[in-house]
Amino acid sequence: MKYSDWGWEYWPGAECNVEFTEGLHWFASAGRSFRIPTFTELYYDTPANQGNPNLKPEQAWTYETGIRWREKGLGTNLSLFYRDEEDIIDWSRASDEEPWTARNIAENRTRGIELGVDFFPGAFFRTTFVSTVNVAYTYLDSDWDAGNLESKYAIDTLRHQVHGSVILDWLGTLTQVVKVRYEERMSGDSHMVTDTRLAYKSRKYELFLDVTNLFDEQYVESGFSPAPGRWIVGGVKLHVDL
Repeated sequence: MKYSDWGWEYWPGAECNVEFTEGLHWFASAGRSFRIPTFTELYYDTPANQGNPNLKPEQAWTYETGIRWREKGLGTNLSLFYRDEEDIIDWSRASDEEPWTARNIAENRTRGIELGVDFFPGAFFRTTFVSTVNVAYTYLDSDWDAGNLESKYAIDTLRHQVHGSVILDWLGTLTQVVKVRYEERMSGDSHMVTDTRLAYKSRKYELFLDVTNLFDEQYVESGFSPAPGRWIVGGVKLHVDL
């Protein structure tokens, strides 16, 4: 693709998958990504934040390899990945007396590992109200280099993330999904958020109740803005044959 400001850009990529035995696979991939600056990063102008019309696009190469194993009722995956980023756009400043300014200041090398397990109890037990259990863990190690400038978002990088979900079947027509997410950032800040969805399904309609951030956890997802507290949404879906 050709951009009027940055010329031709390309996004090559390749991936492969090898089946060793039925259910056991090895995979690998490599690819380049490219992100142009946003309107805010280019032109935002306030006393506290200054955009920069001379920004260059971000560029990155990502590599990943791993294995997947699946058997009746059980599955797991393990992957290793590496991401090499250049010209990262971040809001930075040299001192507290200066406004935050968008700059291509940073380079970042991220190494990580991800492990996931899927379990389907129904394959092993004749009667169970637990339909599906999923658990995954991700570890990230980043070498963020912003020079001598103070970076607004560098410490937002995740270090540890654990997320899991359980699907429960109540009485055959009532389904509940519970999702839990724990995150710890490089700064040491951490939080755990629980979401749940309860749904009753019939042939003609579905009733549902969603609760996001069930325990009203107070945390900051990114930057300085607090994430929403407990959020409850209910509704009805109708199935109409036309």
